Amino acid sequence: MRLQRGGEQAIQLRLDTPQAEVVKDTMNADEVAQYVGLCLLSIYKFAKEGKIPAKKSGRNWEFNKQEVDIWKQQREQKKLNQSNHRNLGRNSRRPEGAMSVGEVATYLDISKPYVYKLAKEGKIPCCRTGRYWEFDKREIDLWKQQQALEETTRSEHRAIKGKRLRTEGTMSISEVAEYVGLSYPTVYKLAKQGKIPGEKSGHYWEFDRQEIDAWKQQREIESSLIAHQTFKELTVKSTTPRGYLKEIKFAESEAKLVLPRSACVSNGDRVQLGDSSAAVICKNGLAQIFPCYAVLETLQVGGLELEFLIKEITEPEEFEAYQALAEFHYRSRIPYGRKATLIVRNFHPIYPKIIGYIEIATSFYMNTARKAILDTQFKVDDIAWDRWDKETSRQYIHTIVRISRCVVYPEFRGLGLGQCLLKHAADFARNRWQMSGIKPYFLEISADMLKFVPFAQKAGMSFIGETEGNLKRVAKDMKYLLKNLDRVELGEIVKEESCGILDQQVARMRRAALLIEEQGWTIEELVERLEKLSHETVLRDFNLFHDIVSLPKPTYFQGLTLEAEDFLKRRIEEVAPKNGYISSPLNSEPINNKILLEKVSLTHVSRVRRTQQSHAIHQAFSISPDDISHKIIHNLSLTIEPGEVVLVTGSSGSGKTTFLDLLLNKEKIGLSGSIELPDNYRPGSFSAIRSQRALIEVLSRQDIRSTLHLMGLVGLSDAFVYLKRFEELSNGQQYRAKLAQLIASNYNVWIADEFCSTLDLVTANVVANRLQQIARQLKVVLIVASSQPESFAQALRPDKIIQLTTAWEHHVIPGSQFLESLPTRYSNFTVQSLGIAAKYLPLVRSGQKRSTARKGRLKFKQGLLLLSAKTGDFETVNVTGVRHTRFRCLTEEDAHEDGFTSLSELQKALLEHYPDLSADGWVTIVSFNTSCGKKR
Repeated sequence: MRLQRGGEQAIQLRLDTPQAEVVKDTMNADEVAQYVGLCLLSIYKFAKEGKIPAKKSGRNWEFNKQEVDIWKQQREQKKLNQSNHRNLGRNSRRPEGAMSVGEVATYLDISKPYVYKLAKEGKIPCCRTGRYWEFDKREIDLWKQQQALEETTRSEHRAIKGKRLRTEGTMSISEVAEYVGLSYPTVYKLAKQGKIPGEKSGHYWEFDRQEIDAWKQQREIESSLIAHQTFKELTVKSTTPRGYLKEIKFAESEAKLVLPRSACVSNGDRVQLGDSSAAVICKNGLAQIFPCYAVLETLQVGGLELEFLIKEITEPEEFEAYQALAEFHYRSRIPYGRKATLIVRNFHPIYPKIIGYIEIATSFYMNTARKAILDTQFKVDDIAWDRWDKETSRQYIHTIVRISRCVVYPEFRGLGLGQCLLKHAADFARNRWQMSGIKPYFLEISADMLKFVPFAQKAGMSFIGETEGNLKRVAKDMKYLLKNLDRVELGEIVKEESCGILDQQVARMRRAALLIEEQGWTIEELVERLEKLSHETVLRDFNLFHDIVSLPKPTYFQGLTLEAEDFLKRRIEEVAPKNGYISSPLNSEPINNKILLEKVSLTHVSRVRRTQQSHAIHQAFSISPDDISHKIIHNLSLTIEPGEVVLVTGSSGSGKTTFLDLLLNKEKIGLSGSIELPDNYRPGSFSAIRSQRALIEVLSRQDIRSTLHLMGLVGLSDAFVYLKRFEELSNGQQYRAKLAQLIASNYNVWIADEFCSTLDLVTANVVANRLQQIARQLKVVLIVASSQPESFAQALRPDKIIQLTTAWEHHVIPGSQFLESLPTRYSNFTVQSLGIAAKYLPLVRSGQKRSTARKGRLKFKQGLLLLSAKTGDFETVNVTGVRHTRFRCLTEEDAHEDGFTSLSELQKALLEHYPDLSADGWVTIVSFNTSCGKKR
């Protein structure tokens, strides 16, 4: 409790410690606080940290009066010295022409923090005097001229882009990729890692033709070591499923080959088996089955660099993740016939290991669009026909392979992963697919989704027409099969063959039989309902029969060889199929003039009720509750051009939201200055959709096709998303839905506050990238505000930055200048990798090399590891252990596990690679295994 008498100081009596005596010349914490002019909490903190002389007595702190006097004097003297130093710094005479940070910022029209950053990094001429930066006016003038010259050069460079002059003999990444037979991302990655001779010039990589020739020659020499294998031709005796793998045994050898389930090999196939490779011998070439398919892809979005591995399933965790993703998207739907699956392996820690997959399967016999294209003379290799009739279809159906499914994780929609998967499906089909000893020449896809999301066309596939569907014949087919149900189940009528259409017919028959049982119908009643079906069938009938009836679907085709692609192009010109599913491009009317703000000020005025409490504040601070006003924006001048992307940034409370409300015509009170808006100015904000209806209903403004096209454009091309309510979407999907709503509402100025504030790093960049692309495509003005724009600014690529710091300080700067001030490093999420000589990869694949040694004490995580050669070839392995030892402690067992015949060979190889490795030097041994390959 505290007692107060007259003008005496308060004396605190602690009733819970009555034994504590108040000793003369001692003070408690409360007395010290009042004596030195600090709060009680500060005294407690100083006492705990030993910054003030004190002694703890029980639960209380005690202070000696004399020691506190000395401490107080020292503290006051220190404050006086600091004040004098600051005054000296402010008032000291500077040489003529000297400028401060604030003066430079004003002179160059950039922010003070940006000047500080340039000064600290040595990018602007200056010198430091004590705690202050000083700048010479003449040097700043020269620097300003130099920056203007560089900006002009950069503008010219951007204007000519790829048309820039190159010295004779230099090559670009795309030219090198085509020349050496690698993908663009692979060449880019090799250049960044220094594994291919190249030099970065600005934002571009340049390569010398002679150096590339030498590198290619060396790569071919190293690859020839792999090519010079001894091969045996063996017959497959048996294929035994082993979970997500399968084991192959041969009739002429005891060797076993473990492969992914997607490997296209079956009993009776002839296989060419080498030391580290295997392929099925086909009538028209070789279909590779080992090494397993695996290709690295790099995706750069804004400040992120994401690395994916497109591969066959070889690990249990990959199989489990694939099953979970497939179950989520397709529930109990079962594909028919042989299939091969390629997955997208992700290495970002907050997303699933598998973020997409594509399935390749055997083609159905019946496809009227395909028949129209193939019904003419065709001859490639030893495959030829004159007409595509029933007999030809049965004989050569396996010259066509079908894409049965393509799935991308929702948060990665709109980045081109679907197109990337189609490209790899074509590559896999071209080199690895075979059925009945025939490699395919054509890749096809038929799906309802292609009516609304034409990703196949974007991937280079060509529209050839529509499938017929089974609407005309479904009643007849079901009647025949159901009346012979027992014979069908016994395999007397429909026998299982290598084409999935027969399996599909049996599955439809079984669903029809189940429907008869559930509805209490007879076969005749079912057939009668099926005969009455049409395209305009009632919703209830479609719900009953959607697993039995197949409606026409658009079909896309692609040639897998040059001859097949030429044939396809010629036939499309001749047949001229009409694609009725091309959605009309989205249009938006851009603003017809600039948005002009001239010396705009906005003052917030409010009044509160006068009470005892508000009256006390009035007396203490002279602020009347009857008239509260403070400036939020002061003298802001700004021009926004049609189609510009503008980023508004600043700390919390700097006026970002008020500025956006001003542009939304919400803020008018306390406004001064001039605002000129175009005649057709239609602003709209990113706002939540307040509806309990499914998203497809909310966004439907015209026909369903246009709505689905719109949702595909913003990255919402998912069947489950179509039927979800807005509140059921993820944060990233909600941003996309808000964008779709803005487009559908025909606004031409899009405004978003607290942009991406609730999104993770990857989703923020994906959303920002997609948003700015669509805004520029439609030529609308995009204005977003954020207090932490560094997480997505590189992806947003703003044209203009409005920096609001306080009501009296703001800056408008070019977007390029702001982006340059951000950290240039990228956030990389890449696969764990380790370099290895190309000559060792065959040993890894054959199982002879099960470890590798490296100098030093290195760290590796258990799990997937890429052993990557300079040639661009690599092999995926699983790290099983990491051990550190001295060079002199290596053993014969270490040598044998590393693929060497003796310890001396291992030591020699290490010393050749690390000449400075001493006997006591540390060596890291990484042990690994491979899931697939030869097994003994």
